[in-house]
Amino acid sequence: HLSRPARSRNAVTVSYTSFVCAFIMAHFARRGVALGAQVLRRAQGASCNAQLSKFTPRFPVASFSAEAVGAEKKGGSFLGRLAGITLASAMALTPSVAAIEHVGPPPAPKVDVPPHPVLGSVVFYQYDVCPFCNKVKALLDYYKVPYQTVEVNPLTKNEIAWSAYKKVPIVTLNGEPLVDSTLIMTEIAAKLSPPKKAGFFGAKKQAEADAEEQKWREWVDDRLVHVITPNIYRTVGESIQAFDYITTKGNFTIVERYAAQVVGVTMMYALSKLRLKKKHNIEEERPALYEEMNKFTDALGARQFLGGNKPNLADISIFGVLRAVRGMDTWKDVMDNTKVLPWYERMEASVA
Repeated sequence: HLSRPARSRNAVTVSYTSFVCAFIMAHFARRGVALGAQVLRRAQGASCNAQLSKFTPRFPVASFSAEAVGAEKKGGSFLGRLAGITLASAMALTPSVAAIEHVGPPPAPKVDVPPHPVLGSVVFYQYDVCPFCNKVKALLDYYKVPYQTVEVNPLTKNEIAWSAYKKVPIVTLNGEPLVDSTLIMTEIAAKLSPPKKAGFFGAKKQAEADAEEQKWREWVDDRLVHVITPNIYRTVGESIQAFDYITTKGNFTIVERYAAQVVGVTMMYALSKLRLKKKHNIEEERPALYEEMNKFTDALGARQFLGGNKPNLADISIFGVLRAVRGMDTWKDVMDNTKVLPWYERMEASVA
């Protein structure tokens, strides 16, 4: 795929994206895929079929058509048909998907912020409500780094078409990319923080502090993020609230926003109940989250921050993840039912 010329490569990527969405509908929406597939094919024309056929023999257009016909014969519910038609129509009508002839990666964003004296020009590629992105954003805000934000469309990812790494966050420093939120934070902190000088007698104490910081940074990635996710989709009402927040803050077209709200709410609510809770050993969403946050505040004790008198990378990571859900019921319930609020307010004052 990557060896293809840019023109062909982008066309195939777009066609493949459309096909995958239609294939998912065949599995979940059944009859809806037949009508949805017609919308896709009519909107994108012969170019889509030709590129899709060239992409790989495993997904020929003929088989796709047969799948659609078979799904139509099986029938399905009204909601299934609605979901299929909505999602397919959104993909077909999105300009970035329908523009099969797009050539090359999108131009680099114009940087409208002044360069940092150490980091240079900083561009931050993100999803606004992504917890991993908010970890990095909290770090940049803490160090008062000016940065250009590029909101990435989670469906097309055109904004990061230039990158072989297709996840966010991505941070570029003078055009050089850094990826993976934990590694980004470590790299930037190393550039901006003065070297730690513990002295001979303080070496053991510094080693213990470093180990504690690492422990809680790993806890954020391995536990906290995975406990928060099913909480924001805990009920249908909270799923609607989450998707309304996500689609309002995110880089979606009007059609994509509507499709996400119609289809995504139900899918994420079901995914949270049927898979995420079991995968991460969560019996009840809110009690599990309260338990995790109380573990943190118990470890914090009487200290202002885990880092002592000022936040360390663990403090900043935890704050970033919580700030990502600031506009949702999950955030309010955590603040009302755990001991984390005083620490959060201190962090907010330090980072803002």
